[in-house]
Amino acid sequence: MFLGIDVSKPGPHEKDPYSAVALVASMDPFHFAQHSCSLFQLNGRIEVLDNEKLTDAFKKLLQAFSTVNVLPTGMLPRRVVIWRDGVSEGEFTEVEQKEIRRLRNAYNLLGYLDDYVTFTLLTCQKRHKDRLYLIDQRD
Repeated sequence: MFLGIDVSKPGPHEKDPYSAVALVASMDPFHFAQHSCSLFQLNGRIEVLDNEKLTDAFKKLLQAFSTVNVLPTGMLPRRVVIWRDGVSEGEFTEVEQKEIRRLRNAYNLLGYLDDYVTFTLLTCQKRHKDRLYLIDQRD
């Protein structure tokens, strides 16, 4: 399963006290063409999601995955690749520890042990300087 997570926080001069959180997960285990999403709000300008709402949102996506796919009853993805946006370098460890724990809790609530699933966390930062170039058309 591919899982994208992003938080949209209010601007510094906005009166809205809420941050919007979106989770988008692939529902097709072979082609990754079908997706489902879960949205929720948090009070304040929060980036690291250490909240039961994250567990609940991911649990709903796992249940949708199980329903959509013709798999043995209750079977869930064993590998989840997480694409996380908006995380500063100083928050990497906190996101890894807290958010992965919350996502793992969703599996636990559905009756799976911690070693059932493997998470891979990819983060995207602003102002990155990596560039990809085509060196040779044959490669």
